Amino acid sequence: KEKGLGINIHLTETAYEFDTCVKEHGMTPAAYVDSLGLLDGRALLAHCVYLTEEDYAILKRPGISVVTNPASNMKLGNGFAPVPEMLGMGLNGLWIALALDEIVRGILMIFRWKSGKWKTKCVVKEN
Repeated sequence: KEKGLGINIHLTETAYEFDTCVKEHGMTPAAYVDSLGLLDGRALLAHCVYLTEEDYAILKRPGISVVTNPASNMKLGNGFAPVPEMLGMGLNGLWIALALDEIVRGILMIFRWKSGKWKTKCVVKEN
């Protein structure tokens, strides 16, 4: 923080990560990372598939950006970042970016979207 640097982390990519963090720390991954002081400045949060309403309050802070990786999430069948919900909760100042987790294989995944290879593995998380 003192040097003006930010942090880039993968956050709540899987239900397992979310559930394990809640079980072991008594809070969501977003709340836990925040409790460590890692979200007090600039932060790029990759994935953000599993979020609670309390997590949205953290995402509203200046300097926080979400980077969604739908190709990677489709490949793993993890679901998708709730981008419509993020925008619908008044997170107008939140930067949301589209990215690839893997450079070469990620680019190939985009071409495979049309084939629907992973479509059956994906589930849209219901709140």
